[in-house]
Amino acid sequence: MQRKRWLIPIVAAAAFFAMATSPSAAIPQHHPDDPVDQHGPSSGHLDASSANVDLVSKLRLTSFEGDISDVSALQTSDGRWFAYLGDWGAHCPTGGVHVVDITDPANPVRAGFLNSPGFGYVTEGLQGLHIETTSFTGDILVISNEWCRASGNPKNMPGGITIWDITEPTEPKRLVEAFGDFDVWGNRANESHSAIAWDAGDDAYVAAIDNDEAFDDVDIYEITDPR
Repeated sequence: MQRKRWLIPIVAAAAFFAMATSPSAAIPQHHPDDPVDQHGPSSGHLDASSANVDLVSKLRLTSFEGDISDVSALQTSDGRWFAYLGDWGAHCPTGGVHVVDITDPANPVRAGFLNSPGFGYVTEGLQGLHIETTSFTGDILVISNEWCRASGNPKNMPGGITIWDITEPTEPKRLVEAFGDFDVWGNRANESHSAIAWDAGDDAYVAAIDNDEAFDDVDIYEITDPR
């Protein structure tokens, strides 16, 4: 049965947006030519607006402005709603995903935190979705990975994508970590700035930006079995 999943995510995103954004936010950067802000300069962007939006609630999740990189929300099979908020980890390494119970949007409750490994942090590719493939049925959380500090240990510099089984949001299970294109580095996956996943029926896929190829290409992975 297809569940309706869109109304509360919009409300949740609006509620958390006021908390999560700041024009003076300091975002961790590992490339010296990156702009100061995660989206670069303000020129060319649409003007900010709060028309037809009501603030429902606020919940402080980090100690540093600008740490929230992305938000996704998903309804469980028993009707509960959970929001998943990416954390850049402005003071490396503190990145990961905040899990918040927003079943009552006026009273959000912390429900957990999924740590990024090593010097990793979560970028703008955070997505919770339900899939029903030939190999897996349940809710998954897809995360794109970058790192904030160089290390001699490749495990401390995660790239690619990480997938969690969030069918039970308070008991998440990591299915795969830092999977991706190993062509450039060999011993670790290329960094991924963003990712989006979809259920194609019997199969499921992820499209992810590859930071480390010569012209920033897009990698497509089959995640029919997200393990």
